Amino acid sequence: MRYPALLLEHFDRPRNAGDLPPGAGRELQGRAGSAAGRDRVQFSLRVTGGRIAAIRFRALGPPWLIAACSLATERLQGQPVAALGRPLAAELAAALAAPPEQLGILLRIDDALRNCWQAWENRSLDGPQDRAE
Repeated sequence: MRYPALLLEHFDRPRNAGDLPPGAGRELQGRAGSAAGRDRVQFSLRVTGGRIAAIRFRALGPPWLIAACSLATERLQGQPVAALGRPLAAELAAALAAPPEQLGILLRIDDALRNCWQAWENRSLDGPQDRAE
């Protein structure tokens, strides 16, 4: 199988892979997949002023998943935190020219980001700084 150039670019040199660097703001985390499964993803991000100030990922799975996670972090950086609640997998699949059978794996990204969004929605509002976020 010949892989598309954008997939190879993000798979060979993934953007924003690894741990979240230290910084101000509320940290959120979302995971999807299973420890027993062959594909799983985790996003860690920091929200400042209602926007995604920093985002990182860790992924285990096929090249499509790793490349799509990398592309997702580029698209979400600087966006309003509400962007976490919007489905992204189909858009990423189209951008990477992923075959239809890969969409199910890419849906893990939507699940993990939705878990980040839920963490944001469920945050405790105990102080003025939290309300400003």
